[in-house]
Amino acid sequence: MYLTYYKQGQYITETGFIQFVDSLGGLFIFIDDVFELKNKMRLSELIDVRFA
Repeated sequence: MYLTYYKQGQYITETGFIQFVDSLGGLFIFIDDVFELKNKMRLSELIDVRFA
C-alpha cells in the first residue's frame, strides 16, 4: 500500500505495509518495501492510505 504522511514540514509517500496499529496509543508500525525497515509513526501524521 501507499502511505502518505506529514513529517518535519514535508509530505512523504512510501510503499510498504502496516504491521501493527495501536489505536489507543495513536501509533502504527509501517514496514517499507525498499529497505524492509520498521518505522514507528503517529496516526496523527498519517494523511492518506491507498492500496497498490
